[in-house]
Order: sequence, then structure tokens, then C-alpha cells
Amino acid sequence: MVLVGGLNGAGKTTILESMMVALYGRAYLGRRTTAKEYERFALSRMHRTRGGGGAGRARTASVALSFRFRHAGSEDLYRVVRSWEAGPAEDGDSGGNGDGDPPPPPAASAAPTIFSPSK
Repeated sequence: MVLVGGLNGAGKTTILESMMVALYGRAYLGRRTTAKEYERFALSRMHRTRGGGGAGRARTASVALSFRFRHAGSEDLYRVVRSWEAGPAEDGDSGGNGDGDPPPPPAASAAPTIFSPSK
């Protein structure tokens, strides 16, 4: 049993949600989730700066989960990484960096990168 404790807004749910997204990707949101809905979900979780002087939202985000799996007397270490890159925003933000550079193309669906030891 694991207990995750903290004050309201401390990020308990975010940590658990990140683990589920790392493991299941789009399937975490349900079998009928479209690629566009998954993109919106990922974009909504990307860091945004507060105040008027910031650059807006982060351009990239990723989640990584490392875990050990023991089976039949042997133990393997796995690392799953998913990453996203923001495309042009739908809210009228050009998505560029403010220096006239064009925004990157919209993100493709984030397939996991899984690292495991070679036998």
C-alpha cells in the first residue's frame, strides 16, 4: 500500500495522472478518445507561466516513468518516456516565440519510448 499525502493543490493527482499517461498514453482517456482529444488533453497539461511577462506556455512536455519488474527470479528495469511538442494554439496565439519565428508543426501522437536492459 502506498499513501500519497499533501495539501490541496500540491500535485497528488497530477503525479498519479502522469504515471497513468506514461503507461497507457491515449488509452488512459478511454478507448473512444480521438487523436485530437488526446492532443488537447496533453496541451492542457503543459506548463503555463503566470503573469503578463512570461512566454505563455511551454513548447514541449514529457513524462517518464521508471519501474522494476520481477518475474521468475529475475528483475528488469524499465523506463517509459512520452513527450509532446505544442503546435499552433487554437486560442489565437501564434505559437511562435515572439521573435518572428514560426511555430513548430502540430505534434504527432506521442508513442512511448521504452528502454529495457538487453539480455
